[in-house]
Amino acid sequence: MSLRKLFLAVLQAHTDSVTSNFKRVLEHVPSNATEIEIVISPYQDGDGGFLVFVALGGPDLYVLNERIREFMDIFLPYGTHLKGFNRRFQ
Repeated sequence: MSLRKLFLAVLQAHTDSVTSNFKRVLEHVPSNATEIEIVISPYQDGDGGFLVFVALGGPDLYVLNERIREFMDIFLPYGTHLKGFNRRFQ
């Protein structure tokens, strides 16, 4: 299975939790935020893993993103046990 197909399969298998986590972020977005960015970021160690998180844009980025810090990680694929995602359980 290609890494792209694997990536999509992992996300699809976790759709409910990703949707729930994203809704929780939306409930905490400050009114002065001007943008919501969904970021898919590969791990820096090159093992094929990735995470999906939310970042806010607008005035005073630190303050905006501090408001959602607790909720910003909407998907962390630890423990998927799929080839290409060799991460330990957290």
